[in-house]
Amino acid sequence: MNQHTIEIIDFAKGLELPIKTLNYQWLEKYFKVEPTDVLSLSNPKAEIIDKGGFVFYAKMNGEIVGTASLLKKSDAVFEVGKMAVAEKVHGQKIGTLLLEHCIKFAKQNK
Repeated sequence: MNQHTIEIIDFAKGLELPIKTLNYQWLEKYFKVEPTDVLSLSNPKAEIIDKGGFVFYAKMNGEIVGTASLLKKSDAVFEVGKMAVAEKVHGQKIGTLLLEHCIKFAKQNK
């Protein structure tokens, strides 16, 4: 396993595409892209962030290689939404880092 520094960053303008491309790759390989996926992944700001949720990215060597979202269900409850990691970096625990970040963030912001 290569040792690379993984940085978890927040959604920002200009990062709309990686959540869509990474999740589509995963969904197309293992399931299928549903109409609700198209809606939320095509406009994460309006469909996730503006509704009180959050989108996080895993960045390695300047490249976005993973993403996870938290959906706000109530004032005290978040649900992990879509999460995906680029296939080329599977096995490097990036999904685990994203999930741990989501859990810690949700606990701190409930």
